[in-house]
Amino acid sequence: MHLDTSAHSVRALRTSLFSLLLLVVLTACSTTRNTKPEAVSARPPVLTSSYILGPVKGNGSPEKEDLASQQNHPARLRRAWILLQTGKPQDAISATAQVLYSNPKPSPSEESFARYIRAASYEKLGQPERGSYDRDRATALALDPELKRRLADLAEPEDEAQPGKPSTSVAMQRRSTWNPVPVIASRLDPMGKPWRITVHHSAMYMRDKSTTAAASAIRNIQYDMIKNRGFGDIGYHFLIDPAGRVWEGRDVKWQGAHARGEHNKGNIGICVLGNFVRGGEGQTPTEAQTRALKSLISSLMQRHAVAVDNVYTHRDFVQTDCPGPLLQNAMDRIAKDLRKESGARVAARE
Repeated sequence: MHLDTSAHSVRALRTSLFSLLLLVVLTACSTTRNTKPEAVSARPPVLTSSYILGPVKGNGSPEKEDLASQQNHPARLRRAWILLQTGKPQDAISATAQVLYSNPKPSPSEESFARYIRAASYEKLGQPERGSYDRDRATALALDPELKRRLADLAEPEDEAQPGKPSTSVAMQRRSTWNPVPVIASRLDPMGKPWRITVHHSAMYMRDKSTTAAASAIRNIQYDMIKNRGFGDIGYHFLIDPAGRVWEGRDVKWQGAHARGEHNKGNIGICVLGNFVRGGEGQTPTEAQTRALKSLISSLMQRHAVAVDNVYTHRDFVQTDCPGPLLQNAMDRIAKDLRKESGARVAARE
């Protein structure tokens, strides 16, 4: 009887030990599953400076990976900012393009953040002048107070005196802002020393004062001159839109293609965007255009020592309606003013 009881106790003990071991194994498995790190939920993308321009942890890789799967603009802007803050400004510029050139178009607030990041990226690359348009555009659109502050702190690029560049008295839209196609250098001739200036109109009616419309019009002119006329680039060195913005066209180191043949030698070409003929198809140049035109001509005259008598319009060289009678009237007034100012400068020196 004692032996049977002992055997029974041993069996019971074995059963208890097996049950305890099974419990330990199951508990361990359960603990392993439950202790697996949970994915950290990223902050939902929002269009605010505290989110988009917020601090970046480490190299930003985990956040970038999370944002890569999200297609909304705040997420793209945050990713562009992370790229900039982790030493990849060129990638940041490419990332902002996904916002700026998306369909549908970004809202003004979204565009303001994208333009700021582009301008900051160009500054990081040591090319602040390439971001001048983005900075100005962001400043015009920005509503977020922190973004406005950062834009105010973003240094405006210096316009150093260089051959072929007008003085800083003329605000300039850099050539890169209208996204030109590459020049065909084999079709270009060196300018040499400029000694005359000629004014034209684009002969295309234009009232839209936006930078987008101006950039598009300039690209179309370049396309026509390269593809249809066999030029190496846009033919004009400078262009002026209805808002009075001056745009860089062909580099002044290259002879223009605007006055025909030999007349292009030493000749800086200026095109005023618009169709300045009389009648229903024409328009009058805006006050902003005429002010900008006078300032640009005066600046170029001083930089290149061009005499006022060597300031022309297209019709002075060939039989043409260009620059249109309405712009020609404005040019006659500008030339008269420039003669007075030139005479006053001469008298002051004497």
